[in-house]
Amino acid sequence: MNRTCRRVWAYGMVAVVAAGLSGVAAEPGQMTVGGIGADQEGAGFGDLLLPVSPTDVSTLFLNPRYSMNDSGDGDLGLGVGGRRLSPAGTFILGGNMFYDRLDSDAGNVFHSAGAGMEFLSQWIDARANAYRPDTGTQLESDDVLERALLGFDFEVGALLPLPGLRDWADIRAFAGYYNFNAHESADPAGLKARLEVRPVSAVALDAEWFEDEALCGSRWRAGLRVALPFDLAALSRGRNPFAGAAAGFSRKTSEQPLASRLTEIVLRDLSVRTEIAPLPK
Repeated sequence: MNRTCRRVWAYGMVAVVAAGLSGVAAEPGQMTVGGIGADQEGAGFGDLLLPVSPTDVSTLFLNPRYSMNDSGDGDLGLGVGGRRLSPAGTFILGGNMFYDRLDSDAGNVFHSAGAGMEFLSQWIDARANAYRPDTGTQLESDDVLERALLGFDFEVGALLPLPGLRDWADIRAFAGYYNFNAHESADPAGLKARLEVRPVSAVALDAEWFEDEALCGSRWRAGLRVALPFDLAALSRGRNPFAGAAAGFSRKTSEQPLASRLTEIVLRDLSVRTEIAPLPK
């Protein structure tokens, strides 16, 4: 990761921590655990979104996460960001910065800086993410290189107004685009689509389609994630940090307030993307 990216990430981290030290007491955040599977790739992950200086309409947050796929690649991420509810209470705007470290199955280590933007509302969601890895190329073997890929993705989706069904689940349909710059092979790039089903507020099921197989080894991918309230302050006092989690598994009886989404997971690629290519002759 180049010096400029490191500075931007470090300054953002200092700003968030400083705001937290001067702000109000922390409120519960969210722990999300889950998995994603495709034909040639499967991964599990854990994510903590920890509010810093929260209010009823906004929050800054710290966001550590870890994922590992079935090939042995492990990705450690640390993010900082913020979200704010609009004055009319009709949408949330958010932004974030991430540092990612990939320990690949080949024994290589890659670093990456990322940035993202979000628009969240009852009916429409949109998000965009950019990923800028270090430019180093590392050997996987005597004649093969492993490189990290620069890229971006975005998606826009809507809550489907399906009469009757919304009493049992919220279903959102998304369309988007992804583009990563490969060096020795065709760029993983194209259209994508995602269907998200929430039978209860704590559980989300995803099904994704990609225009080609280059990004994750398959045109299809499916995932499950479970979100629990997580109160770091309660844990520090020896109390249950997951108090109130059972409510998230109850069938919904009314609309969740939009402000409850201030602490939901930041959706972005779980791992630094890499390519394997022969050494130039």
